[in-house]
Amino acid sequence: KGHVPTTPTVSEVDWYLNKHLGITAADLGNETMSLQGRIIKFYTTCDGPAIAERPTILFLSLVHGNEVMGLLALLQTARLIMLDKPAEYENQAPCLIFMPFVNIDAYTLNVESLKSGGPACRRTNLRETFDCDDGFSRDNPASC
Repeated sequence: KGHVPTTPTVSEVDWYLNKHLGITAADLGNETMSLQGRIIKFYTTCDGPAIAERPTILFLSLVHGNEVMGLLALLQTARLIMLDKPAEYENQAPCLIFMPFVNIDAYTLNVESLKSGGPACRRTNLRETFDCDDGFSRDNPASC
C-alpha cells in the first residue's frame, strides 16, 4: 500500500535527462549543496547569455522528497518537449530549466526506504531540527 514499484534513482534521472534527452546538466555551485552534501543539479536547454535574453520556464519537482508523481510528470514533460520540437525551434524557443530534485536528501531517504520494503515519509523536509510530520524520526526511515 503506497509502494511505488519503479521509483527512479537520482543517477537514472540524470542519465535520462542528460544523456537520453540531451538536456545540459549543471549544478548550482558548492554553496547550494544539500544538507547531506549532495550536489543539487538542474538541466537546461540554454546556456550562457541565452538564458538572460530569452523567456525562461522553470519546472520543479520533489520539493518535499515524496511526490514521485511530480517527478514522473516532470520527466514526461521534458520528454514530450524535447522529442517533439521542430528543428527551427532551437533558436526561438524559451529556455527551459528542469530541476527534478529540489529536496534531493529527502528523495534519497525515501527511495532507500521504499527499496528496502519500508514506507516513504509523508513529508520530509530534512530540516536539522524537525522530524517527519507524523512525529517519527527521519533517522529511521521505516518509522516514517
